[in-house]
Amino acid sequence: MKTLISYKFTGETKENLENLIIPINDAFKKANIKAYCTFFDKNLAKIEKTFKPQDYTFYAFKLIDDIDFLFTVLNSDEKSEGMILEVGYCIGKKIPVIVAVKDGVNKTYLPGMANMIINWKDINDLIQKISKIDFKKLCQN
Repeated sequence: MKTLISYKFTGETKENLENLIIPINDAFKKANIKAYCTFFDKNLAKIEKTFKPQDYTFYAFKLIDDIDFLFTVLNSDEKSEGMILEVGYCIGKKIPVIVAVKDGVNKTYLPGMANMIINWKDINDLIQKISKIDFKKLCQN
């Protein structure tokens, strides 16, 4: 199985992203799910210098075409247009969407668009909840 980890990177520090993305990626490895995340993509860093805003969107859509589900992490109320586009594209392609919402984040409508919502209080709580999900069952529905 494959997933794309969708997250807000604008305005985030590298350290905060590492503390969020690395444990999530590791949790998917333990669940035998191949997770793609732009945070780890060294090729993207080379080609993005020539990207226009729409190029990021098309790049994400190509990746989404090859996944079983989208895993979206919301850890703040700040909006991410890229995440909104990714969720919308998955809905159009009938790809299941999981939205993981940190406690206190409530100024977003993305959870209402999800096939599954995970509420989490800290990264350890989120990782524990990821370990209990039957992703194959989610993708069969």
